[in-house]
Amino acid sequence: MDAVSKRRRSLKVARFSMLLFALLLVFSASGCSFFFMLGKMFFGDPTIPSEFRSRTRIRLAKQDKPIVVVCTTPEFVQAELPAMAFDLTEGILRRLKRHGIPIVNPDKVATWIDDNGGEVGSPGDLAQDFDASFIVMIDIERFRTMAENSPSMYQGNASGAVLVYQVVDDDLGRRAQSVYSGEFRTTYPPMNPISRESMEKKVFQKRFMDHLADQLARQFHDHRLSDDF
Repeated sequence: MDAVSKRRRSLKVARFSMLLFALLLVFSASGCSFFFMLGKMFFGDPTIPSEFRSRTRIRLAKQDKPIVVVCTTPEFVQAELPAMAFDLTEGILRRLKRHGIPIVNPDKVATWIDDNGGEVGSPGDLAQDFDASFIVMIDIERFRTMAENSPSMYQGNASGAVLVYQVVDDDLGRRAQSVYSGEFRTTYPPMNPISRESMEKKVFQKRFMDHLADQLARQFHDHRLSDDF
């Protein structure tokens, strides 16, 4: 290889390195993962099945009848955020509906709970009174908006249990049969807490609730890999 050819090759390598470096800067500035974006260029943006579908092989979006979703919260949460259970239920249902999953109107479920003395009751009771395919019961066991050991910082933390029952109508009558159980735990923001001075409490609570609704709804609907970034 002569000197001219070597020089041309060196220039090509240098230009490619500069382009690669520029791409790294762009992706870093935008908060994207370079390797994810590179993989997307070659392999596309695959769909990730929900945890519920992976474990049960059931597609909720293919059901003829709607699903009932009920959220419950502990007393200490109800004292501070009395509407949290309904707001969270409504947020989850909006996301499920957006992904083609038929739902029972949350207002009807809320009225049913009020008529039942404010008690959610058993999944069997819900199966008797709602013409649904599945009943999803989400129990919030732990919920806080302040960072642990840092009362001047916001960092939401929530955990609890998720139970799903299939409504079966056979010789024994309409009943609820357990088909899925799981737990959840989420932290928002996942890394650095937010100073109380930089955001109003209600604004942070709303953002944390949206994050929690996203995480819980995703257990039941498929999503794109890019949604994780």
